[in-house]
Amino acid sequence: MKIDVDKQVDYWISTASGDFDTAKSILKSGKNLHYSLFFCHLTIEKYLKALVVKRKKVLPPRTHDLELLADKAKLELAEDKLDFLTEMTGFNLEARYPDEKFEIYKKATPMLTQKYFKLTSEFIKWLKDIIEQS
Repeated sequence: MKIDVDKQVDYWISTASGDFDTAKSILKSGKNLHYSLFFCHLTIEKYLKALVVKRKKVLPPRTHDLELLADKAKLELAEDKLDFLTEMTGFNLEARYPDEKFEIYKKATPMLTQKYFKLTSEFIKWLKDIIEQS
């Protein structure tokens, strides 16, 4: 199936931008910080999906696994970036599934959430550059 690559890339980037704004708003509110981490994960997921579309000219896989998406996008990652994606995927699982949810309530302190928000911001700036160059 042939896809409109530019339209798909624009879709993933624009929705990612909205998700990152949501993460920021939640962080600023100081309440339910686990959702800020969840939206940071979602932001990264969507930028990675945009990169998959841009590089492979196919729809991205339906997964929340950031490492898998990075692999599908043929993204070369230093160990620190790979570790970051692993941690962020964990936040997605912890926020989504009830058995895990209570752990993330304890983890999502203002300091930790601010740290991961900043790391997400840096990571997506890096991804934006790669998407533009691809």
